[in-house]
Amino acid sequence: METGRLLGQKDRITVGTATLLSYSAIHPTELVDALNTLGVCFLQGGSGAPRNFAPALLMAALASSPEARLRMALIPLLLAHPEFAAEVRQAERSLPAKDAVVLRCTYTAAVWLRAKYGARLEAACGPQPALPDLFGEALGIRGQTDADSALEVLAQRQRELTGIGGAGAAGAGVSQG
Repeated sequence: METGRLLGQKDRITVGTATLLSYSAIHPTELVDALNTLGVCFLQGGSGAPRNFAPALLMAALASSPEARLRMALIPLLLAHPEFAAEVRQAERSLPAKDAVVLRCTYTAAVWLRAKYGARLEAACGPQPALPDLFGEALGIRGQTDADSALEVLAQRQRELTGIGGAGAAGAGVSQG
């Protein structure tokens, strides 16, 4: 695998007797390729080669990316593959605290964007299950009923927790309407 750098011990994780690549060892080009392989053609910059990663590994790599475009790609990934929700907690556990906050906030943005645009998504992609709200209570937005309000609260909460822009409608590049 060509990643443009040599892989060291910190780039590997051991599960049982198997040694696997860590999310930090995945090159941004490979992340774009993996998204494209999954039909999430959200970003440019891939090599065009098919790439497959376990969902938890892919989500952890996206959440921990230094590139905002890759972190935000979690939203269309989760909207296109709501079945990945089953592995979000595994991804969260593998991340350092600051990256876990990004994952929780971005996942929660996808939950509320799914609630807001569900009819449009189903018209375009067919019926899909809703994403369960895994982190809303911990982020202080449980009990919201309006998607726009929830996204605004989430964006503010993300700014408080990370010091970077929020994952709400404005932070996700979603136009109102």
